[in-house]
Amino acid sequence: MVIAHFDLLLTESAGSSIEQNGARRFDRLLPLVVNSRQDPFGCAPFESDFYRRFQADKLWTLIPAHAIAGQFIQSFKEYPPSQRVGSMQLDQVMEQLQSGAGK
Repeated sequence: MVIAHFDLLLTESAGSSIEQNGARRFDRLLPLVVNSRQDPFGCAPFESDFYRRFQADKLWTLIPAHAIAGQFIQSFKEYPPSQRVGSMQLDQVMEQLQSGAGK
């Protein structure tokens, strides 16, 4: 989520998606606040000793973030998802291709 020039990272991936098991995604209890103008690569939370002070000074960003996330969630009532969530499995794809479902 982006507010002004602050990025609020609500989830984080550990590892690489190229690895055999893929990247593991986990939710954070408090979002990481990163100033995208001062730290465009988002390295400060992991490399800076003063990041905790920066994050404490920017706690005000959580208030507008809460409102923006609430508006986004409310939009699902007006505009529900048009497709069902599914997982692609090779067996199902091959079955659909053989039955001519792609025609």
